[in-house]
Amino acid sequence: MHSQTEAHTRHSTYFLKMIKSLEKHSNQGNNGLKKALDVFDRERANIFLGQAWASDNNMRGSNIAQMCNDYSLYGAKIIDIRLLPEDQLKWRTTALTCAEQLEEQRSQAVHLGGLGNIYFLLGDYSKALDYYNRGHAIHQAMNNSLGIASALCNMGNIYLAKGEKKAALKLYEEAIEHIPTNHNVQEKGIILSNLGQVYLEFGLLEQARKFLDEALGIFRGINDSRSVSKTLVNLGIVFRNSSQLNRAAEVLKEAIDFASQIDDVRVKASAIGNLANIYLVVNKLDLAIECFEEAVKFDRELGDLHGEAIDLNNLAAAYMKANKTDLSLETYLQVLTLAQSLENKRLESNACCGLGLLYRNLGELQKAISYLERSMMLIQSTDDTQTEGTVLGNLGSIYESMGDYASAIRFYEKAFSLADRMKDLSSKAIISWNLGQAYRKIGNLERALELMKSCVEFEEKVGHPDLDNDAKEVAELQNEIYQERKRHTQL
Repeated sequence: MHSQTEAHTRHSTYFLKMIKSLEKHSNQGNNGLKKALDVFDRERANIFLGQAWASDNNMRGSNIAQMCNDYSLYGAKIIDIRLLPEDQLKWRTTALTCAEQLEEQRSQAVHLGGLGNIYFLLGDYSKALDYYNRGHAIHQAMNNSLGIASALCNMGNIYLAKGEKKAALKLYEEAIEHIPTNHNVQEKGIILSNLGQVYLEFGLLEQARKFLDEALGIFRGINDSRSVSKTLVNLGIVFRNSSQLNRAAEVLKEAIDFASQIDDVRVKASAIGNLANIYLVVNKLDLAIECFEEAVKFDRELGDLHGEAIDLNNLAAAYMKANKTDLSLETYLQVLTLAQSLENKRLESNACCGLGLLYRNLGELQKAISYLERSMMLIQSTDDTQTEGTVLGNLGSIYESMGDYASAIRFYEKAFSLADRMKDLSSKAIISWNLGQAYRKIGNLERALELMKSCVEFEEKVGHPDLDNDAKEVAELQNEIYQERKRHTQL
């Protein structure tokens, strides 16, 4: 008769072999990953039991410690998709302890990176950065180029999330230098995708698309459906920011399809949230709110505080646009509290900006200005010039509504300069229109026409939904200028 310990050992060993087999299948294209996830879902209880026993008994011998280490080492991709951050944290923490007992440096570095990823999702950026740095040091000591690249890339993700885009770009560019030529195309694809994302944050859409297209080609070539769906989300944002809204919606729906094939809730939440932003732009407010609410639900299920803050902020904007003022205010205040707990100045700035717009709509202009000035102070401590331009434009709109056109023009001109410097044609078109309206109100009709025409020309190129109305208003302004000239001629 076998002892209880022997039975547990056999159970843990058997399901560890299964995890190793599933890891191989997960790297064999879309069908392989889906089959691996299906088996994991079916055997989830047994796998958890095997891992828990190895974790609880890791001090009873090196063989058991090795099993505990290997459950997290070989099941990384599946764990990332299927386990909540709290469960991942338990697995990785004991695995790291075991790797240290076994003096396995490679395993230690992998687990440190995994723990960094978990704390990143939980919004604890300082702890995440500490784990990434520790992993990076081990990879350097081992002269592991790919490990160094991965650690640098993960550090870049933190700085990007905090709005420190220059620091992120430097890390991504350093990371790609560590990937040997013609080696590990998947890792190269990940870093190219991240480079695309940082150029997207800078508003450099052509460069962003170049890197994302290259990454997408790599991921499609190796049938990595998860990375395909992640990259499609960022490409969707590129198209949206270029005002190619139909193309953006197509790409994001494709991302949702890919994520749904493997039930990847995290990527699905991101794609749905970005699709909702398109519905918001085209005034399909019910659809936008429905999608944002679904994305927030997914974020909360996953424990993704950073994603939750972003989607809540967008949901608050949708509520505001739908004149659901109380819900908008309540949601923006949730974002503000969450951003402060995450110590994320960029998210806090976004919440303050939204509150400023909300109070502007309520006619409480001094409170609106106070929140926008607070937003400006927060964002200027980062290098997020895109958000800075948005805040400047919003301040301009408030002063315009107060009849202070000189101040409005001053803020609009600053926002215009930033958009021009970033080559952000979409933002530049919006600011041109608002600036043109301000010049029109002080009687500078020629300058107003020049600016408003440039906006309409952009809308015509991208097929913007406001084109017909804006073109009509430009025609009316041209007629007004013509009539004014005619009166002067008659005099």
